[in-house]
Amino acid sequence: MGRRASGRAGLWTVSCVAPFLLAVPVLAGPAPDLLAPLKALESRGARVGAIMSRGDRVLAAHRADEPRNPASVSKVFTGAAALDRLGPEFRFVTTSWRFASGGKDGVAIRASGDPTLTRKSLEEMARCLQQQGVRRIARLVLDPGGLDPGATPPRFDRKATLAPYRAGAAPFQVDLGAVTLTVRPGKPGEPTSASLSTTSDRVVLDNRSVTAGGSSPGARKDPFRVRAREDPDGRLVIQVSGRLSGRRVHVESFRVPDPQGHALGAFQQALKDAGIAVSSAGQPGTVPPGAREVCRVESAPLAEILVPMIRDSLNPVAEAILRELGRPAGKGEAPRVGFAGGVTALHRFLRDQVGIPEAGARFRNGSGLYDANEVTPEATVHLLRWVRAQPWFPVFRETLAVAGADTGTMRRRLKGSPLEGRVRAKTGTLDRVVSLAGYLELPDGDPVEFAFLVEGPPCPSEGRKCPGWDRNEVRGAMDRALVGLWNTLVESGSAQHDSRQVSGGQVPTQFQRGGP
Repeated sequence: MGRRASGRAGLWTVSCVAPFLLAVPVLAGPAPDLLAPLKALESRGARVGAIMSRGDRVLAAHRADEPRNPASVSKVFTGAAALDRLGPEFRFVTTSWRFASGGKDGVAIRASGDPTLTRKSLEEMARCLQQQGVRRIARLVLDPGGLDPGATPPRFDRKATLAPYRAGAAPFQVDLGAVTLTVRPGKPGEPTSASLSTTSDRVVLDNRSVTAGGSSPGARKDPFRVRAREDPDGRLVIQVSGRLSGRRVHVESFRVPDPQGHALGAFQQALKDAGIAVSSAGQPGTVPPGAREVCRVESAPLAEILVPMIRDSLNPVAEAILRELGRPAGKGEAPRVGFAGGVTALHRFLRDQVGIPEAGARFRNGSGLYDANEVTPEATVHLLRWVRAQPWFPVFRETLAVAGADTGTMRRRLKGSPLEGRVRAKTGTLDRVVSLAGYLELPDGDPVEFAFLVEGPPCPSEGRKCPGWDRNEVRGAMDRALVGLWNTLVESGSAQHDSRQVSGGQVPTQFQRGGP
């Protein structure tokens, strides 16, 4: 059970949301170009879209009506839709059922798509079954719980990498569909100690590495290497070789190619550790008629799940939540729910609830990985404003990374500046995309909503540096734009209820219909 999430009520609340972003008078005389640091990137081939607004007032805008790849800023849209549709207290529930199978015990696991299941969760389920008197399982069934068994979200196939950020979202999976390898040195010349975070038979470890020193060649002559690959049976094979420095511990994570098989293997091992014999491998199916529920594992509430999803940008969690959005309300027979259903539900939410037209936001997945999604900076800021009017806004606010904080993707941003602790935002990073969207809190308590979406020039090929494209430089430009805004509004004394536009132009009329 997770703790009930809470937020500071009243923070940045608004009584209503005006039609998207209204045109306002321009300051008399020359206005500071707040977006100059970002515009300068265009001289090297970048495509910049940016907007800053305070309530219904545009402070600065540049190509804000043009769609851009938002990268992981997509998770802000997914998270908002989940809070609106599912509610902050929603929980994933994974259940186990006991039934008779040829005079012996059968056990069925009904999955829920819970992205937060861990090895510990499976061990708890196994101990519960043991306490219920299960000693031998003649038949083990995995019921996908109404979910499509496919685990690969749309556009995730753009790269074949085994990096954990590319892990999918199976109906039943464990540890975010990934495994961690830890290699520790021993005495000089002796083998290293290598271990995995899993006990599943779907991961194979082949460790041939030794500790550098003694009579063995140095690490430079025989460098330490870790290679991971998928074998023809869909298992993850990790090979470790070479010489590891005696002062180094190597830790590396990989996604598993078969997340559902991996989770089943881990569960079977948990059953054996609990003293329950399993006669056969788990097979897909449905909970048999007459079975009775005996154990369950509940996730933490959605309010807590969204914190690591957004603050630490966990792709598998975002995709699992997106898919859950597509689950039809009520009970009864329905087609198995896949990622496409979640995308449809997200588009419906943005159109009907938030008031964002289709041209402002097009999604294919919920995490923003690769080239899946396109949104405009205007639409992003509009969503951020709409969210502030919702009763669950304090929950949403707590999910965002905080500039200069100890954790999250903003921990190294704006540290030591007046904006440390005052910017709450979602970052996004791909090979040729850098994005940032969120809130800058002003001294009077009201925030400025902002969205910066920057695409770099095309890269020649995967793994090679894009010419003229430095993501750290782009992040620096974004941070300088926010500091410039702070200096203009706060240092000049204009932050108190200043409704004037600093720079920018009129917002296109397609957004004037706005949201509620």
